Amino acid sequence: MEEAVDDFEQHFKQKLKLPFRVPPISFTHHFGRFSDSKYEGNDALEVTFINDQSSENHYKIDIRPLKYKLPLREKYVVNTFKLKNGKVATYMTISGFNVLVFERDICSIC
Repeated sequence: MEEAVDDFEQHFKQKLKLPFRVPPISFTHHFGRFSDSKYEGNDALEVTFINDQSSENHYKIDIRPLKYKLPLREKYVVNTFKLKNGKVATYMTISGFNVLVFERDICSIC
């Protein structure tokens, strides 16, 4: 995971701030993958935490620059929430997955 984060930071020339805490779930493995696509806008970091004993305990963070954000389709939106920082988070269900989408400044030295 650390190597993938380093690749992301070097590619975008920004320091990445990941969450300090993950959900209070027991994870057995964590992985990271940086995708450096030949198509602009498809570059992203994926961080995954899993529990190999329970498929219900999977947690994934996808990070991409805001200018390449994915469009939100209204048909998947279940609810929206106002976060403590004043931003809005969108809760969706897509193909059986629960998804929480929000925008955040990831750079600590910009």
